[in-house]
Amino acid sequence: MSTTRRIAVNALSNYLSFAVSFLVMMLLTPIIIRGIGEADYGLWTLTFSVLGFFALVDFGFATSVVKFVAECRGQDDSERRNRILSTLLIVYIALALLAILGVTILGIAYNHIFSIPETQHGKALVLLGILAARSLVIALPLGLFRGLLYGEQKIWQINAVQSGSSVLAALLSWWAMSTGMGVIILAWINLLGILLEHVIYIGLCYRSVPSLRISIRMAEWSMFRELTSFSSAQFIVNVANLVLLRTDPILVKFFLPLPSVAVYGIALKIAESAHLLTKQFINVLSPVIAEMKGRGDEQGIRFILVHCAKYAFAPAVMLAIGAYCFATDAIILWVGEEFRDAGPVLIVLMTAMGLAIPQIAASTVLAMTGHHAFAARAAVIGTVTNITVSVILAPWFGLLGIAGGTLITAICIDIGVVVSHSCKIHDVGYLEYARCVFMPMILPAAIQFLVSIGIKFWLPPNGLIVLVGEAIPGAIVFLLLFWITGLGKQEKALLKARFSKS
Repeated sequence: MSTTRRIAVNALSNYLSFAVSFLVMMLLTPIIIRGIGEADYGLWTLTFSVLGFFALVDFGFATSVVKFVAECRGQDDSERRNRILSTLLIVYIALALLAILGVTILGIAYNHIFSIPETQHGKALVLLGILAARSLVIALPLGLFRGLLYGEQKIWQINAVQSGSSVLAALLSWWAMSTGMGVIILAWINLLGILLEHVIYIGLCYRSVPSLRISIRMAEWSMFRELTSFSSAQFIVNVANLVLLRTDPILVKFFLPLPSVAVYGIALKIAESAHLLTKQFINVLSPVIAEMKGRGDEQGIRFILVHCAKYAFAPAVMLAIGAYCFATDAIILWVGEEFRDAGPVLIVLMTAMGLAIPQIAASTVLAMTGHHAFAARAAVIGTVTNITVSVILAPWFGLLGIAGGTLITAICIDIGVVVSHSCKIHDVGYLEYARCVFMPMILPAAIQFLVSIGIKFWLPPNGLIVLVGEAIPGAIVFLLLFWITGLGKQEKALLKARFSKS
């Protein structure tokens, strides 16, 4: 299978897996709430939120698995890959033990810290223990095999397993709720689902990865030092991203009344979902870049930096234009008139999330080609800039000021620093980059805007389904114009030729 086709298959599977997960979440959430009640659902949500912070115990090694496995693939060095994986197995076992210790210490004061009602004390600790076993004892060390499949660019296999596991867990959860079982049984179902998922990953690895051998005896201290030099930078990026995601609602509460948190939260949820959707293509590029780095394919890396960034940026722009036209209407039709103020906030956030897409591609190139330290510094600078600008603007502009901090950071740090630095390292002129990535979006975006605004003017939407239907023609026009005017003849011929290869 050609590299282009492999990227396309993996990206398509990412989108399908995202759709399955989103659909399962939409259908299952109200069933669970009705089944276990609001109090237990609050406990369920709190436990997952708390354990989410323990994801940092990974210390960036998950990305190390992908990078070094893909590099070894490019170098055709399975022996080095096996030594790296064996070293990482010991690391993951140690990290799992560290996480267990942390959860145990947390459990001593868990009920007191979060002011959990006395009637739920026992249930809260049992739930914490089961979900900790799910997320840390199972998913952390066995995640090594998922990372191996990712690095080998068998992402479609991961997505197939995840989707199947999600559907199975959803069916079992529906059965449990319909028969009156409680939140503890729900937790056990989640634990068994994640265990089954990772057992399948192990089987796929030993079945499809050539010359795979993992043994504690093959671990090497020199490998650990090499892995740590990369993972430490990735850990900084993970911390910066976590802080960034959790900061805006806190800032809203600091400057504005509590209802404003809900308004901002609605806009943020939509923008993050759109951002996650547009990232699915970039997510498959990490192992491809590392493999290219391993075999010294600088031309391929430049193609990803410029052209793949353009392909990922196009749907982000299309969604942002849709938000410019329909944001306020969509929010009112979805959650009510009292959330009208979320519309302008959503427009600002969608613009920021869209501009972040080229940065994510550039940052991925930097991290996978040995410039991870710069990517880590940029992530920290971006987080500090976002918070600082938001604090300055919030007293003057309220919710828009806090959203504006995200937008200004995207312009100044993401585009102005990260993208330009990646272009400089890989010998791509910044004007050439702008001409290839940004300029092709202008005409399709302008025509999409005019088409959507015209449809909205003549047929004001009176329901969400109607609104989606009115947004589709503009999106189709954007995609057609992007293909006609945004891609050159040679680029189209190249894509068609690569997709035609087996």
